[in-house]
Amino acid sequence: MKTNANLAFNNTHNDTLATWFSNTGAYRYVTPDLLNMNNLELYLGNDQLHMKNGNGLAISSVSHSTIHTCKHIFTLLNVLHVPYIKKPLLSIQKFCLENNIF
Repeated sequence: MKTNANLAFNNTHNDTLATWFSNTGAYRYVTPDLLNMNNLELYLGNDQLHMKNGNGLAISSVSHSTIHTCKHIFTLLNVLHVPYIKKPLLSIQKFCLENNIF
C-alpha cells in the first residue's frame, strides 16, 4: 500500500526551512529542492523515478542530507534530486534503517 503517513519533518539548512513528507511506500528520498541537499553530484544515468501512475521523472543529481531536531541529527543517504516532483518524500523504511531507529 503506497500511502503518505501524516508526518512531516522540518529541517533547517542554509537558513531555510525545508519540510520532508514521510511516505511509507517510498523506497528512496526524493526532493525537488536543491537546498535539501549536501555534496551534490550530477546523476549521469538513465534511471527515472516512476510514479504510481506509471510516469517517469528524470533524476538530475544525487547527494546526502540531514534532518536536525532538538536532540538529534539524522542522516539521509543517497537523496535523489528530481526537479519535477511536487514535494520532498522521505522513505520511512530507509530512514529507520539508516538511522538505527524504529
